Formats: sequence, C-alpha cells, structure tokens
Amino acid sequence: MKKLLSITIIAVALTVASAFAQTYATPPAGKTLTGVVSDSMCGAKHMAKDKSAADCTRECVKSGSDYALVVGGKVYPLKGDKAELDKYAGQRATVKGTLEGNNVNVQSITAAKKSAAPASKMDHLKMDDMKGMGQMDQGSKTDKKPEPK
Repeated sequence: MKKLLSITIIAVALTVASAFAQTYATPPAGKTLTGVVSDSMCGAKHMAKDKSAADCTRECVKSGSDYALVVGGKVYPLKGDKAELDKYAGQRATVKGTLEGNNVNVQSITAAKKSAAPASKMDHLKMDDMKGMGQMDQGSKTDKKPEPK
C-alpha cells in the first residue's frame, strides 16, 4: 500500500512539474497594436490645453509618467527605449511587442500607415456641392403635389 501511494505521489508531482515547465518555456506571444502615442497619465485627453498632444506627452513623461499607446478607449503603457518612443509622441504609430498585463514591452515602433479604406462618393463632395440636396426645386412642375379633385 505504501508503494502504491509513493508511486501515485511521484506521478502527480512529475505531471505538475511538467505542466509548469511548459507554461514558462513558452515565450509570450507577440502583439501588434496601432494607436496614438500618449502618456499613461493623460491617455486620450491631454490636460495641458495650451500645448500640442506631443508637447503635453513629453511634459508628462518628464514628470514621471510612462509613454502609452491609446487604442480606442484602452491605454497601454509602453516599456522600451524612451528616445525611440519620444519620436512618435502625439502621433499615430504601430507598435509590435509582447503584452504583460496591460503593459507592452516594445520590440519596434513605426509610423502608422494611412488607412486604405475605399472612398465613398460623399467623401468627394464639398459642402457647397451638397447645398440643396434633398430639397425640392420650387419652380419645377414635377416637384409639386397634385391638387386634390
């Protein structure tokens, strides 16, 4: 009976050790995020209204805040070369790196490519071209309602 208990304990211990070894041996998966480089204190809304987004970001970083990437409503603090991150302060950028919680360990950062979304017909119209759209021409006979009989 003692032998069976010992073998069971050893088997369980080896299984648990193997599972932990596989968990820690796998490197964190790389992630690519595109957003605006800001700071972790201001996020998407800069507090220094008299400064540009880039200047506010740099001031906050000098005061101890981390660079951060704002993607939608989420703020990801950036961990990496501050001189490289500073080049993109206040600009849209694409960051490649690994996530640790909400932090991004930056492997590379580049200027974000302009979106190649197809332009719709409305994109090409100027406001002057749109005046009167949807309104009936007062002088046209076809635009008038028929008179009741």
